[in-house]
Amino acid sequence: MKILHWIEGRCAPDTANGVDKVVYYLSRAEAEAGADVSVMCESDKDVLPVAGVNVVNIPKKKNCLGLCRAALKALEMIAPDLIHIHSAYVPTGISVARWARKNSVPYVISPHGNYSGQLATRRRWRKALYNRLFELPSARGSAFVHSMGDDQAIREFGYEGSIEVVPNGFEMKSCLEASGDDVLPSPAKEKTVFLFIGRLDVEQKGLDLLLTGFAKADLDNAFLLIVGPGWRDGSERLQELSSQLGLCDSQVQFFGPAFGQLKADLIHASDIFVHTSRWEGFPMAVIEAMAYGKPCLATEAADPQGTLASQNLSIPCETSEESIASAFRKAMTLEPGERRRTGSQTRKIVESQFSWEAVAESMLAAYRKVIK
Repeated sequence: MKILHWIEGRCAPDTANGVDKVVYYLSRAEAEAGADVSVMCESDKDVLPVAGVNVVNIPKKKNCLGLCRAALKALEMIAPDLIHIHSAYVPTGISVARWARKNSVPYVISPHGNYSGQLATRRRWRKALYNRLFELPSARGSAFVHSMGDDQAIREFGYEGSIEVVPNGFEMKSCLEASGDDVLPSPAKEKTVFLFIGRLDVEQKGLDLLLTGFAKADLDNAFLLIVGPGWRDGSERLQELSSQLGLCDSQVQFFGPAFGQLKADLIHASDIFVHTSRWEGFPMAVIEAMAYGKPCLATEAADPQGTLASQNLSIPCETSEESIASAFRKAMTLEPGERRRTGSQTRKIVESQFSWEAVAESMLAAYRKVIK
């Protein structure tokens, strides 16, 4: 079985981009399971190797009217039995789907949360037209759309075809032991540290709600650390909002991006992980925090397939300032022992339910249903 994953960007094991991380580990696990796997990366950066996987780089292109010569050559040389397209609203992905239909190659789509109706509010009229002309026809031509628990959003997007539900996985070996370095800002010392890690996409990640909810909770001995790269004008917006809310550096700090050992040390040093997303495909950052044994304050969208809420292992909140404020107050009442017990249980869930080996086997089984 020859599988080709297509992605805008470059797959990598340690990145703030969840889609890039998913493609890295999924393609590797599928190759380890015996599939002939290639990844086509649309990126102006050098590609990173993936063990057992043929990784091809093509230059970025900004329209969906055709594929560049490099992409066409790669498709012809790989001659895939199935193409797995990742994300949505990416012109080249539309072109790859068109090529697949023309050449009778089945393809599947993982929207990774991008079929969310809330996402469509950005540039509403432009996206409505784009959906009608390109995105929805592409989805309807797929063998199936891959859901990670966002079935309802996929249906509301307008897709009526087959859906395969397969969660994302997590590589437990990527969890690093604490180095012993003192990585927390000085104002966080001796306080309950709430940690957010992810790109600073204000709307999707609900970071405006997170800041406002934290301010309304009015906590004396709490510190909120926001870690991640800027996204559009997210950093500037959040800095301005923090100032408007009267939050000072002794309460909230923006750390910037962190990877590898530094990110691991920040997770180890924190007390509670927070993720107040309005929508998600599959929240890899939350899975990672669970794998490190951290209790999570999370909205429904940020709860991986509702796993935490169903087992009473999260501090749940709605996507509102008041609910998030209440969740912060509740989190502050948890004793250290209770936090450790909760964290231990969340780690066991990741180990048992979200291994990449199990995910790859489920995905390959779904592929086999549609390969002629």
